[in-house]
Amino acid sequence: MHKSQHPRSIALIIPTCNMAKHLHPLWKSIEGSGLRNELSQIIFVNDGSVDQTHELLDDLSSQNTDVTVIHLDVNQGRFDARRIGAECAQTERLLFLDSRITLPDNFGTALRKSACSYTNVVGCVDIETKKNTYCLYWQRTHEFIFWRYYRDTKKPLTLTVSNFDAYLKGTGVFVCSRVLFLQSCADFQDSPPLSDDTYLLKIMVARQPIVIDPSLRIDWVPRDTLKTFLGRLWERGPQFVEYHVLKERGLFFWISTLGVLVLVTCTTMTFLNPTLGLSLFSIGLMAVILSAFLVGHNLRESLQILPLHITVFFTSAASVLWGLLYHAYTNALTFFKTTNKEKGGFR
Repeated sequence: MHKSQHPRSIALIIPTCNMAKHLHPLWKSIEGSGLRNELSQIIFVNDGSVDQTHELLDDLSSQNTDVTVIHLDVNQGRFDARRIGAECAQTERLLFLDSRITLPDNFGTALRKSACSYTNVVGCVDIETKKNTYCLYWQRTHEFIFWRYYRDTKKPLTLTVSNFDAYLKGTGVFVCSRVLFLQSCADFQDSPPLSDDTYLLKIMVARQPIVIDPSLRIDWVPRDTLKTFLGRLWERGPQFVEYHVLKERGLFFWISTLGVLVLVTCTTMTFLNPTLGLSLFSIGLMAVILSAFLVGHNLRESLQILPLHITVFFTSAASVLWGLLYHAYTNALTFFKTTNKEKGGFR
């Protein structure tokens, strides 16, 4: 394990975009958790927000000398927002937090202990399943898909290249070496990754181990309206294809491939042979419905998440198809530009 110095050499970086309603509870929990005592810098990166984020962060920085706010005129994505924040930091290590979180009262103490034991740490996320259907669905589906994660992270778990894809991880709460982070970002100098956490973490793990520490926890909420929840799924289509299709082809690749093939087959058959197509579609829909009862812990939960589960399945399949088309187009465009440049352009 990598031993480190006292975590006062850590800068907190929070990228945020149109999350104004979450900023006050986040800041309140930062103050109440003892975290500020463990930090030397706090940096908010406003990634082109069009809500009240600009005003709220300016007010916050005017009242707190340790808070720096970086306003980006247009949305550049979390990868660039985090990189810009990291470049602004003047510390040995960085603590990244999502903006849709709150911190428990003991987070400052937990950070000090974890940061003194490990250099690069992914924390764990707690979701209040009774808050709404979106929280319940997110938690239950992740428990089902990442069962090994919930089994093996009762104690600290070291991520390596060999076990990386078997476990749930992210940058919602993430402590790392600033040098390692910026070096890994530099690998994408020509083209920032769409998968701004999984892909980047894989690059970092190849250089240094990252530890999942269950003592470092946050409370997190997914997007809480159908439009924003499904919208985020749609955005993840190209991200999913970038990592799970173009780079790694593990379990997620095969599950998604099967789902897309079923959807395409049923749609095609509906046009060629409506009776057979509708029969296949009905069988597929029944399989999706039955899977909801595997995800829920009981009948009440399964029935509660069922409508969202069906909607998520078809949205996810469509987003993967969109991701395939997106990358096919961008790769063809890049190939065309490169070929044209090598030939000296149009004549």
